Amino acid sequence: MTDSLERSPLPTPDQIKIFNRLIEAARLFPETELGRLGLLAISLMADADRQVKYLDVSKLDAEMIRITEQSYQTNAAYYGMRYELSAEMVQTTYEDYLKEFLDRLGPLNGERRILIPGSGMGRDAIIISGQGYRVEVIDSSKAMTDSTRALLTGRDIIVFNADIRQLQRDVFPHFDRSYKGILAESMFEHLNKDDVRSLVKDFWKLLVKEGVLLFRLKLSNSGKAYKVIDGIGERYFTSWTLAEIDELKNEMRETGYEVLEVAEPLAQHIDSIHEAGKEGVVSKPPFYTIMAKKKS
Repeated sequence: MTDSLERSPLPTPDQIKIFNRLIEAARLFPETELGRLGLLAISLMADADRQVKYLDVSKLDAEMIRITEQSYQTNAAYYGMRYELSAEMVQTTYEDYLKEFLDRLGPLNGERRILIPGSGMGRDAIIISGQGYRVEVIDSSKAMTDSTRALLTGRDIIVFNADIRQLQRDVFPHFDRSYKGILAESMFEHLNKDDVRSLVKDFWKLLVKEGVLLFRLKLSNSGKAYKVIDGIGERYFTSWTLAEIDELKNEMRETGYEVLEVAEPLAQHIDSIHEAGKEGVVSKPPFYTIMAKKKS
């Protein structure tokens, strides 16, 4: 693997602890002096230069996945405040995919179970459970699932702190196969393509007839893996070409899905597709939304 990116100094463990305490203060006590310092900390971290580098491989190795998981675990508070739970991101993601997902679920009758693998801090779970659904979430980061439990106290929710691939091997065969919907919004960006294909097939088994699956992939011209260094830390991602996405859709049809038309499959709020490896490119590739329902 060739990787010529010069890495920016990442925060020390002590710095991370201070940032996370300030961020928590900003969330809980925004009007206090400590809370205002927390908001400043978020702003400073957000303004740090983000570095994006495409790699010479299309597959993530075990160490890349471990580093990514550790970055989310260590900087969960910052990730939640800056990205997932910010008012701007809640509104943007609702418009990008969540409203259409809820619309496709149809009337709220009969089965109400929704599975959200890769649930993060619980943003989508909050919105969906507020619509009357029973939500079950999965995330490999304990910090993320702890946050979800805190945010959703008193709601009808089940939280799994586990690697989705481990659950697929050991638990999925024993799951009650009656989910009305499965929302894997951004989980697949950190999984290899073979894992994605396998999970999509197994998700079909977990859905009721006419049950809805929505997931998003990162779209690029090369289909290469890439890494990002920013305020969250060092993370690794997979990307897909349009040809690979079309091939995946065909596999889904063979499995028994009806692939649905999506109003805006390409997330418009993220930079448009760019040439992988082009000098000076610092934007991440956009999300491409796929929605399907179980037809048989």
